[in-house]
Amino acid sequence: AEDGIRDTSVTGVQTCALPIYTTVTINTSGVITTASVTTPASTSFTDIDSFQTSTYRSAKYQVQMTAGTDYHMIELNVIHDGTNVYMAQYGEVFSNSSLGYFDASIATGTLTLQFSPSTATATTVKLIRHCIVV
Repeated sequence: AEDGIRDTSVTGVQTCALPIYTTVTINTSGVITTASVTTPASTSFTDIDSFQTSTYRSAKYQVQMTAGTDYHMIELNVIHDGTNVYMAQYGEVFSNSSLGYFDASIATGTLTLQFSPSTATATTVKLIRHCIVV
């Protein structure tokens, strides 16, 4: 058995560097995506990710936040019924204090994950999302 992910769609590659992907489809059951967003220097919610509710039923996020020399990581599980979003947060670790909190909502068939910084400081939010189809 082979370990790892094998990309058979790449042909004629002339480099030894590993390919970089922002989205990887796994069969037809799931997708892995990445994103990076920097919030404005405010405590208002900022949209950091979204997906179509007709395509994906659930998502697992691994999220890392950075503000200056403060660091914060959390995992989020999100599932929806087409109207309501249900979210569990766990595995939270931070270096100094919590850098913010998350919320999610659905509007016009799109589930949106939002982040609100704890203080009015620009915060960089990086995430990996694993989605499973409806």
